[in-house]
Amino acid sequence: MGIKISSTGSSLGSREVYNHEISRNTGVSEEEILLKTGIVKRNYLDPQIETLLTISSSAAKKAIDKINVTNFDLVVAATYGHDYIYPSLASRICKDLDLSAGLAIDVQSNCTGFVNSLLIANDKLIADEFAFNALVIASEANSLFMDPTDLNTVLFWGDGSGAIILSKSDSESGGLIARAHSGNFKNNDAVRLEWEMGASAGTRVTKPIHQDGLATWRQATSGLPQVIQEVLRNANLEMADIDFFVFHQANLRMLEYLTAKLKIDPAKVPINVDRIGNMGAASIPILLDELASINVLEKGCKILFASVGAGFTFSSLIWEW
Repeated sequence: MGIKISSTGSSLGSREVYNHEISRNTGVSEEEILLKTGIVKRNYLDPQIETLLTISSSAAKKAIDKINVTNFDLVVAATYGHDYIYPSLASRICKDLDLSAGLAIDVQSNCTGFVNSLLIANDKLIADEFAFNALVIASEANSLFMDPTDLNTVLFWGDGSGAIILSKSDSESGGLIARAHSGNFKNNDAVRLEWEMGASAGTRVTKPIHQDGLATWRQATSGLPQVIQEVLRNANLEMADIDFFVFHQANLRMLEYLTAKLKIDPAKVPINVDRIGNMGAASIPILLDELASINVLEKGCKILFASVGAGFTFSSLIWEW
């Protein structure tokens, strides 16, 4: 008995924000934005018609409709940008889509949220002989927490959701091959979202996201190669054995740097950050859904996922399709 990714889905915020709008708000030229980030546009929620829940449910429904499964043993949602503090986003998706779920939980590990949630779901299906299907959703609404004049955030981030369904399979092949994790917590507050006291006594509101761009770059470009090399060692595989490197889509320049540093064939590194922005935890499942939709993920191909999240934490896994 193995575990397979049986379906994928994704949904983006409907508002497309091009560099000329960012330029108007920040005073930085469109050419400079493109040079620094490689991003042409990002997708934001339209607050008049969309919430984190609506895009999450949309992504989940697209995955569900492909295989027509509505009974899950686990639903796990990765996000930091809740519409509600509680109940959980996972339970609200279940209500919204009329899903049956034995367990519905949220995971908050920032941009590593999807990889960690996939592992939680995979381990649940392996450990529980009576569990057969799990729904994993990763969603972010970054635009709701940003200062539109802050160059360290507004140049990069967007809003979207990606979903996968994990199912038990009769085949012993495929599924999780190896995993690796690491953490470097010395610059723990380099990327943060803080509370502050609200206007009324006893209330709290969030400050805008703070991101130290240089510290983030240094952490990502040092920590990601290490965790990628570790997961390859754990799998007893070489770079050449991997068919696709599906990395967290932080920004195009970082992906180009990592690809060159690790001597990876650029044809094996799919990219969508230039078209939709940095989707946080949702970036990997959205990209995975894109790959699945164009039928390039053939049975037996090996995919290496790797992400870096605020903290800083690093997560990677190798999956056989």
